[in-house]
Amino acid sequence: MAPNLSKATDDLLGDVAVDGLKQSPRFTLKGKDLAVDGHPALLDNETQMMVLDRAADRPYVLLLPIVDGAFRASLQSGEDDHVALCLESGSSVVKGSVFRSAVYLHAGDDPFELVREAARVMPCRLIKFQENHKFRDYKGGLGLGGLVREMKAAFPTGEQGYVWHALCGYWGGLRPGTPGLPPNKVVAPKLSPGLKRTMEDLAVDKIVNNGVGLVDPEHARELYEGLHTCGTRSAAIYKNRVENVLRHKWSMTLLEMVCEEYGGRVELAKAYFRGLTDSVRRHFGGNGVIASMEHCNDFMLLGTEAVALGRVGDDFWCTDPSGDPNGTFWLQGCHMVHCAYNSLWMASFIHPDWDMFQSTHPCAAFHAASRAVPGGPIYVSASVGSHDFALLRRLALPDGTILRCDHHALPTRDLLFLDPLHDGKTMLKIWNLNRFSGVLGAFNCQGGGWSPEARRNKCWSQCSVPVTARAGPADVEWKQGTAHPVAVDGAAHFAVYFVEARKLELLLPEETVEITLEPFNYELLVVAPVRVVSPEKDIRFAPIGLANMLNTGGAVQAFEYSEVDNGEVTVEVAVKGAGEMAAYSSAKPRLCKVEGEDAEFAYKDGVVTVAVPWSGSSSKPSRVHYVY
Repeated sequence: MAPNLSKATDDLLGDVAVDGLKQSPRFTLKGKDLAVDGHPALLDNETQMMVLDRAADRPYVLLLPIVDGAFRASLQSGEDDHVALCLESGSSVVKGSVFRSAVYLHAGDDPFELVREAARVMPCRLIKFQENHKFRDYKGGLGLGGLVREMKAAFPTGEQGYVWHALCGYWGGLRPGTPGLPPNKVVAPKLSPGLKRTMEDLAVDKIVNNGVGLVDPEHARELYEGLHTCGTRSAAIYKNRVENVLRHKWSMTLLEMVCEEYGGRVELAKAYFRGLTDSVRRHFGGNGVIASMEHCNDFMLLGTEAVALGRVGDDFWCTDPSGDPNGTFWLQGCHMVHCAYNSLWMASFIHPDWDMFQSTHPCAAFHAASRAVPGGPIYVSASVGSHDFALLRRLALPDGTILRCDHHALPTRDLLFLDPLHDGKTMLKIWNLNRFSGVLGAFNCQGGGWSPEARRNKCWSQCSVPVTARAGPADVEWKQGTAHPVAVDGAAHFAVYFVEARKLELLLPEETVEITLEPFNYELLVVAPVRVVSPEKDIRFAPIGLANMLNTGGAVQAFEYSEVDNGEVTVEVAVKGAGEMAAYSSAKPRLCKVEGEDAEFAYKDGVVTVAVPWSGSSSKPSRVHYVY
């Protein structure tokens, strides 16, 4: 499928004909937006990835614009129901007319494997390298290092400190002519035609107006060496966070706007990412970086060698920066949907980070549930003294650790080509895996989303209504488990535990249950395969987990059972954390033990519950025995 390129400029357009696209709905997954429609005329500029739904005569198809030489590709609308392939070098002196590998196509019957297989194929201005006066003057000169040491003493469970810097040093780059800084000069940023037609952003406008103090790519290593040496020596900082200039919807690094004199965006990005990678390896243990605002395919294909963790959504906005009072609510649904769908592609390169939230926000529980199951870090950003500790205790254990899923959360297969934001009927469902169970998160995110006409996210209040969905064991992609595959082969039933409703349903593998949620509400389901632990006594069992934790099933670290000659059946479960351990049992146990001591337990509607005390460390799971 070769593009038809007819002109030799720095911005090239070619048409890619896709049979059946007009008749078949499709998702476009790019930056942070999802658009559902059958007409490619609505395809937005700067689309980074596109998946075609399967039809009777074809499987799922992935269209992935990539890097070809000094040119970077993206998708946009073409004429006559074609998808246009746009190639840009970012420099008027770097031109081309023949391209052999600007878009990659991959087909398959499993959309999750499709993306994973495709990924396997892909290979303000800073004035000195020194903390600013607020940190230098801390407590009479203790400096940033003194602040970090005090924080570690006050919060002994905090093992790592992070510092932030932009990819070019600071938002406006470096100040030219300053002693001690690598050679740099102010460059006037230039927006590509595609970016001009996407979302407007005040931060980008300021950078365009003021220029960027850009370090010559030959000295990019010096830039990062200076930044990282300052942090590690003066403050014992162990990690850092790097941000590219990207706002909300579109993938846009600062480098692509200042690459005219430096061989184009691809060559400039290579130099900066080489410098960043070398410095990170030297100072931060190889991959101690959180990347954010990094959704362009340049970063995925060129910049992830030493980056293990990256944000897959926009900033957490507690209110709408555009002034919509309803944004306190509908923006929260946008955040979750963007993170879930972006992870489909981005998780092939980095571990997804769903960003922070505030535990006293009106949608705090909604956010907390969505952070409990993606398998990434959990952090909050409220003011000191403004925390809901009851909610936070459902996320974190007493020693500050969390119950992480083994995989990363993704939308369920039945939602890949639906709209959970503004069709008024689709519920967001995400799945993940723990050691002995799956987890499903159900969220009513309807009420707002991207408006192509307004070129920003807007409220769609008419869609903010109760929605109903069906969920079941088949929604969990069990085959995706690699670290600790959940043994589901041969399971005749699954115990499905509703974390918020505190009820249990026993389902067949293909059976589903109905869930109805009010706007910006949620439910979490633990999906555990039921094991026959005693064929003679017909005892069936499934460990659920700590009912007081949002990622309930993440507490189960081990599960074994045995039957001795006298007919006594013992089930042993290792539990990480403290609280109410729940398990499905087809029969009432004769007794329960916690760490070898008899413990009181309750048995109702097939659920056994027993209190598990804190062991003193998350590395020391408590042993719970069920004896029949």
